[in-house]
Amino acid sequence: MSTFKEKMVEMRAYLAAQPNRREHNRETTRFLRDLHTPKWGYAIYRTVYTPESDALFPLALAKLDGYVHCEIDWDLYKDPTYDPVPNREIRERYENVVLEDRERYDGASMDSIREYFRQWVEGQGKDVGDSPRFQICLVFDEAAVRALSAAPDPLPSSDAPPGVLIRVVDGEFIAAHCEDPSYAGWIKVSPNLVMGLYGRVDQSDLLLTVSVLMERDSESFLFIG
Repeated sequence: MSTFKEKMVEMRAYLAAQPNRREHNRETTRFLRDLHTPKWGYAIYRTVYTPESDALFPLALAKLDGYVHCEIDWDLYKDPTYDPVPNREIRERYENVVLEDRERYDGASMDSIREYFRQWVEGQGKDVGDSPRFQICLVFDEAAVRALSAAPDPLPSSDAPPGVLIRVVDGEFIAAHCEDPSYAGWIKVSPNLVMGLYGRVDQSDLLLTVSVLMERDSESFLFIG
């Protein structure tokens, strides 16, 4: 059985051998070239533990997966002549880590989740690298769980579902080092842009590297793609 490193070498060779610039410059292909871990996805913290949320939380997770899968295949929907292999590889390597703990996470603030996330990252070992998987995490609070579970079924042709936003905590955030006092170390993202956000984050401060954080609501900046 091939190791991950061997598979990664094979995939890079496959991508490098693509016959034209059109395939080479696809956003999907660029995402895959920059993916250096066996899996990609997010640590998801559940911060609501009501009886209602017990029923809705699994639905919200499934709905998020549906939106991500549609985002992965978006360019194939626009142009079916694209090579589907990169899309299939990205889909197979997508995997979130769901973290549930009523005693610790119920009603936790974004600052508290950041500390829990840092502890979780430290527990993954020394070689986590600069993957967004270990830099930012998602928070499923009551608002997100309700909105996601009630959101329309995702379709490749659909726009962002109205009123559905997920909080994203920046694990690298240090208030004393941030020049913008309006940035509190977390943002919001629509479920149909979760892959796009992942592809835009690197090893530096989220505010500085995601240059499109120009829109905001009354609480935080918004990632709009």
